[in-house]
Amino acid sequence: MHFAVSVRRFGVADVSRAVTDYDHETVADGMPDSYIQEPVLIGPVCRSIPGYAYTDAQHHDAFLKAQKFFHSQGFTLLSDCMEEPQEYGVIRKMAKNGELKIRLHGVYGFNDETREEDLKTALGKMGQYDVDDIFTVNTAKYFADGDFAMLRPYEASYCREKGLPEGTGTIDKMLWDVEHLRDSMEKAQKAGLNIHVHSFGDLSTRLTIDCMIHAQKNDPEHKCRNIIAHCAFVNDEDKKRMAENGIIASIQPQWQCENAKNNPSMLKQLGKERFYGIYPNKSLLDAGVICAYGSDFTVNYPLPLEGVFSAMTRKEPKTSDLYETFKNEPALSPEECVTLKDTIKGWTIAPAYQFHREDITGSIKAGKSAELILLDGDIEKMKPEDICLLKVKETVFKGLSVYKA
Repeated sequence: MHFAVSVRRFGVADVSRAVTDYDHETVADGMPDSYIQEPVLIGPVCRSIPGYAYTDAQHHDAFLKAQKFFHSQGFTLLSDCMEEPQEYGVIRKMAKNGELKIRLHGVYGFNDETREEDLKTALGKMGQYDVDDIFTVNTAKYFADGDFAMLRPYEASYCREKGLPEGTGTIDKMLWDVEHLRDSMEKAQKAGLNIHVHSFGDLSTRLTIDCMIHAQKNDPEHKCRNIIAHCAFVNDEDKKRMAENGIIASIQPQWQCENAKNNPSMLKQLGKERFYGIYPNKSLLDAGVICAYGSDFTVNYPLPLEGVFSAMTRKEPKTSDLYETFKNEPALSPEECVTLKDTIKGWTIAPAYQFHREDITGSIKAGKSAELILLDGDIEKMKPEDICLLKVKETVFKGLSVYKA
């Protein structure tokens, strides 16, 4: 059973009732075997789970623990892409009292059904969370597709196998009405908000680019920094359009170790030709696109040294639980591997640029904030496959040591 009701056809209350009334007896062990696709519903459903909600004190303690972990991995800049007002209130207090020793950038969530209310809420909150250059919330976050919205439908054999209508996989997989998306982005950018869009399929990315270009007419000096996250599939012409219009690609290097054996379902779904074009990286850079790296935690643990290796080789790192299973599998699309220099830029100056912080951080330069890490080996002299074995010995933020191994 697959539960992925579209909120364009049903209201939030309707779908919440559908979740409540779900027939658990149809599942042998009494547990749901389905998932909710629309982001607008995830929060309300989770908050209905007893004990799910944290107190302010619990959020505070959890973030201190998380900050310690991020420092141990060498992070001094984070992006939170799922707005939670209670959490943001706690983080703001931490930033004000000096407990936040890492730069954090947040978003306002926008969904199709609640788009006008979301814009009104975001404009009413703009600046309320901000604390100097430590904590900033000035971005509108959209989910354009959930499953892949592709220029061509999914493979016919896959549709038959899954009992899907022929032609499934194009506009039907979009989470937004495209006219609504265009209008919302135009209003958000006019108000001075950056735009950050989750997009997997090449159709979803093309339509997102169309909407961003339309919105950027209100921002001719490109003061806003617009981002497409994931970019699993991008048409070559659209790579050029991203570069020409200053649209940043948010890339997850650890995903680039995808191969035919660890994802046979996607291979069936999209066919060999398209599957082998998944997660472009070098071709985006070659087109002139700024590629900023991240982990999309909790999808992957935020382990940037694994990410350096994966971007350079598109293989499972030695530190991965899947290494032994797939170590002999050939890299998928090895022509998309990047150099050490490019991947380090992807983890440092590119994210700083994404968050309007390239004049403050992202590189070691006189006049910038002293933010750097000390590794226990020479990353430029070792084999790529051993980079993931490096350890962070020390992390420095604003000139102060915030972590020592």
